[in-house]
Amino acid sequence: MTTRLITPELEAHLEGLPGMYATTASPDRVPEVTRVLSARAEPGNDVLRVVVAGDSSTRFLECARAHPRAALVGVVVSTYRTYQFKGRVVGVEDATPEDVAAVDAYTAGFGELVKHVGIDPVRYLPTIAVPPDVVLRLGVDAIFDQTPRVGAGALVSRAEEAAR
Repeated sequence: MTTRLITPELEAHLEGLPGMYATTASPDRVPEVTRVLSARAEPGNDVLRVVVAGDSSTRFLECARAHPRAALVGVVVSTYRTYQFKGRVVGVEDATPEDVAAVDAYTAGFGELVKHVGIDPVRYLPTIAVPPDVVLRLGVDAIFDQTPRVGAGALVSRAEEAAR
C-alpha cells in the first residue's frame, strides 16, 4: 500500500485560502511565475489541480509544457504557514465546472481576507480571476515546509518516502 504525499492536513492548507503562485522554468531555465486562483488535490492520488487565468498565464503555460517541472507555493496570510509542492506537469487542460466553482469559492474567501488589510475586494478580485480558467495538473513528488522560521525549507515528504 502506498501512502499519499498530500495528507488531509495539506489538503486543508490548500482549502485555507492561501495566497498562491506557481513557477516553472523556460527552456533557457529562466523562472516563469503566475498567480494561482485555486489548487486542490485530485481524489486518490498525489496530483494537484492548479487553476490559473489562461490569458495572463500564457507564457507560464508554454514553459510548463516545454519544461514539465513546476512548483506551487501556498501561504496562509493570517499565519504565514507556507508549503511548496514540487512535481511534474502531467497535463494542461480547460477547467471543469468543478474547477470554476473552486475558483469562485477561493476568490470570494480571499476577498474577505484582504478586507482586513484595507484592500477593496470589489476592485481587486476582478483583476485576478479573469477567465478562461486553465488547469495545470501537477503530479507532486516532494513537499517542503517554507514557513518563515528556523527550519524553513525542510522536506515534509518525498515520493520515495511515501512508497515505504
